[in-house]
Amino acid sequence: MTLRAIILGLLGAALICGCSYFNDQILQQTYLVGNNMPITVYGFLILFCLIINPLLRKHAFKGKELALIIAMTLAACCVPGAGLLRTFSTSLILPHHINKTEPGWKSNNILEIIPERMLADVSQDEDTSLIGFVQGLGGVDKKFTIFDVPWNAWSRPLLFWVPLVLTVWLSMIALAPMFHRQWAQHEHLPYPVAAFTNALLPTEKSNLSDVFKNKFFWFATAFVFLIHFNNFLCSWYPEYMIPCKTSINLVPMAKLDYEEFKRQMQADPTKALRVAIIYSYGANEAEADGILDEENPEDTSALDQSSRDFLDAAIRDYNEMFHTNYSTDGDRFQNYYKDVSLRMKNKELDLLIVVNMFLTGFDATTLNTLWVDKNLKMHGLIQAFSRTNRILNSIKTFGNIVCFRNLQKRVDDAIALFGDKNASGIVLLQTFNDY
Repeated sequence: MTLRAIILGLLGAALICGCSYFNDQILQQTYLVGNNMPITVYGFLILFCLIINPLLRKHAFKGKELALIIAMTLAACCVPGAGLLRTFSTSLILPHHINKTEPGWKSNNILEIIPERMLADVSQDEDTSLIGFVQGLGGVDKKFTIFDVPWNAWSRPLLFWVPLVLTVWLSMIALAPMFHRQWAQHEHLPYPVAAFTNALLPTEKSNLSDVFKNKFFWFATAFVFLIHFNNFLCSWYPEYMIPCKTSINLVPMAKLDYEEFKRQMQADPTKALRVAIIYSYGANEAEADGILDEENPEDTSALDQSSRDFLDAAIRDYNEMFHTNYSTDGDRFQNYYKDVSLRMKNKELDLLIVVNMFLTGFDATTLNTLWVDKNLKMHGLIQAFSRTNRILNSIKTFGNIVCFRNLQKRVDDAIALFGDKNASGIVLLQTFNDY
């Protein structure tokens, strides 16, 4: 641990927290921190190890120094972008907005249940604090600064939540070394993200990692770069360039599944099931490599008109089934997402059709079967399959996975990577051929 490594680590954390809002919300570019491996951080690490560090020669950073810099920068990535601030500020003030737009909140006095110090205070200046947050304080001809923010409305909840969040954050960091010893020494669990990072760092013998000396690495890098550079040129010269497809839109398949269920239930009412469907822009344009990206339940604005109209129609079916009033518009779609999640846990839905949603972070002990029609792999496969493995009682002691694609090799690889490479016979009751 050196002083220059600490300084650069703090600088990296400050840049991530300071630039994310401008990049994500003002420029509306790809999130600087969009997942567990932010392309900004790792892209900079690769460029630094490849170009800058070798030029420093005797002053070159050692692998341990770069590991400390990356660790400090990544620790700050939990705050902006897709991290804490994605839901933190909205959770403190939007309950006031929902209370005005959702009759159920008023009739059940939801806001009276929540302690006042947990929410923003909109009583003094509702136009600026609440409406300004929902619609924005600035505009085309009107700029606003940090001093225009109604801090008097935010001071009370920030004083309550910030110490609590910092305490939890520091506690998790303190617990990490304790769990590391159990996982690494006793359970022998691998750390794929850490292993990938370590492979990029310089070794004691050389200022350049062995990865950068591998010709296959450069061949793959050049191939990926040419595809994305070609697609970039297509946006400028569409009449001359041919775009390369880098993602698979699975929404049309989900729509066909939903329509088929409706057709069969209309033809035979005895087969009636409570079926719902959900997807958003972040989901239907997810990575085609089988590794799941962060879920984005808020954004339906970028959906093509056909997909959005279909989803609106499906939500109308849902409203009729459960006497609700949701749609694909803003907060109403977020509430639809939450309501679907709750009804799945309470077994009020028989079947939910999703496109990359509810595959990470959704836990329901009542969920017993997952039908997979996507080429999942690595941690994306493990995360998705884990949705069904919550033990409920003596009747449900395990989950069922039904694959419509041959994922045998990917399942074996994922089990070997994240667990015991000899455990495939335990996880799978029978071989793929038997099924």
